[in-house]
Formats: sequence, structure tokens, C-alpha cells
Amino acid sequence: MMTIRILKGAARLTCLSVVALAAGSGCATVNPKPDYDRTRALIEQSTGMAESYSPEENGLSAEELKAVISDGLTLGEAMRVALLNNRKLQAAFLDIGMARAEWVQSGLLSNPSLGIGVMFPEGGGRSNIQGNLAQNIVDLWQMPVKKRIAEHRVEGEVVRVARLAGELVAETKRAYYAAVAANDLLTIVEENLNLLGKSYDATKAQREAGVASPLDENLQRGEWLRAELDLRDSRLASLNAKRLLAGLLSLDVDPGELNLTDPLPAAGEYTFDADVLIASAREERLDLKALEEAISAGDAEIDLEYLRVFPE
Repeated sequence: MMTIRILKGAARLTCLSVVALAAGSGCATVNPKPDYDRTRALIEQSTGMAESYSPEENGLSAEELKAVISDGLTLGEAMRVALLNNRKLQAAFLDIGMARAEWVQSGLLSNPSLGIGVMFPEGGGRSNIQGNLAQNIVDLWQMPVKKRIAEHRVEGEVVRVARLAGELVAETKRAYYAAVAANDLLTIVEENLNLLGKSYDATKAQREAGVASPLDENLQRGEWLRAELDLRDSRLASLNAKRLLAGLLSLDVDPGELNLTDPLPAAGEYTFDADVLIASAREERLDLKALEEAISAGDAEIDLEYLRVFPE
């Protein structure tokens, strides 16, 4: 009877240990919202745009996008739509959440191993049931380094996504002005074709009246046909420029429907101090900060490898 009571107590202790380890390892939660907020703050700092995408907020609906496009698209609206609706940027934000989940995982103990043995006596009698619970204690001294690696990776993702957003805004601005320039060129080519058409009609009338020769008419007709080719090329270039802009904004619309309302900026002279620009780049460039986080994570991984010299 004494043996039975001891075994019952040991089994009860084993069950309690399993529950305690499971509770300590399985109750961690992932909360990437502070990381999203820091990323959006960096985006606002680098771009000057107050709004940007967050996985925890509703993006622009189809009705909102249609309303923005229907009355003409300004440069400011284009950059806002890019930060809120670009699919590549949205996917990059999810990478931040995955990095935070890995940070949480780095602070959890590995699954314990549970062993149960059943022994049957040869001469009869009650069977002997034994159980043991093993936890690898190497997790205890590797865990701080793993968390440090994961934290650097989270910070690296934050600055990487902020940099991606800054590049997206710059690309949107370039694409917007390129589309405006292509549309302005299309207008000029259309006016040129109209003038050449009138000149050709006048030359043709003069040839019929005997004032101009057939050569004069053919030369004028050649200029008019060349202008027609230029018009087709300009229309294609304008559509391609608007298509590139629509892709940056992740808009599923006909590029020809985009009406860009802001004109090209006036040409101006700008002077910069090279030393000031270099100092500012070293201080503010997000890609350099991302590299710093990657280097720190690499140094921590070296420390982790040293700790793995004695894995058991």
C-alpha cells in the first residue's frame, strides 16, 4: 500500500509539473502594435506624411479610392494613397509582426520530454509505473542571447519598412511628375498635329489651284503623317506613365481614367553643402540604421554559438 501511495503522489507531481511548464510556455502573447506605431512615426518623420498603413486599422475602401480619383488626383493625394494602399508596403508591415512573434518565441522554453515506464513483476503482483519529466536547462542561459538577436531583427524590420515607405513616396512623386510631363507632351503633339493638318489642307488647296506643286503637297503630307506617328507614341508613353503610377498606388483602374491635376513644379536653382548632406545622410538614412541592427544581430548570433559549445 505504501508503494501505491508514493506512486500516486509521484504521478500527481508529474502532472502538476507538466501543467506548470505548459502554462509557462504557452501563455505568451504577440503584440506588434507598438512596433507598428514606431514604424509609422519613422515614416512620418522621413516623409512628412501623417497617414500610413497599419495592419490593425482598416485601409482605404473601394468607395474611398473611387472618390479620390473621381475629382482628379493631386500629388498629395497620390502619396497618401501609396502609403495606405500599396500592397508591397502592406506585406512589409506583416513582416514586422512576424519578427515580433519570433521575439516572443525566443523567450519560451523548449518543450519538455515526458517518459513513462511500466514494469510487470515476473512473480505476479501489481505492476510498477514510473514517470519522469525532463527539461533542457540549456534554454536558461541561451534565452537572453536569443531574445537579443530577435530584438535586433525586430528593430531592423521597423527601419526597413520605414525606409521602404520613404522610397515609395519618392517613387510616387517621380511617377506622378513623369505622368504629368507625358500628358503635357501629348497635348503639345496634338496641337502640332492639328496645325500640320491645317497646313496640309492649305497646301493641297494651293496645288489644286495651280499655285503649289505636287512635291510641295507630298512634303507637307509627310510632315503630317510623321506627326500622327508622334501622337501615337505620345499616347502610349502617357498611358505607360499613368500605369506605373497606378501600380505604385495599387489601383485596379484604367490608367486613362487618372486625371492628374497638379502641374509640373517651376524650375529653380538649388545649392547644397556636400558636407552637410553627408552628415545628414549618416545620421538619418534608414538603410544604414537597418545595417547597424543586422550587424548587432550577427554579433549576438556569434555569442549564441559560443553558448552552444556545451549544449547539454
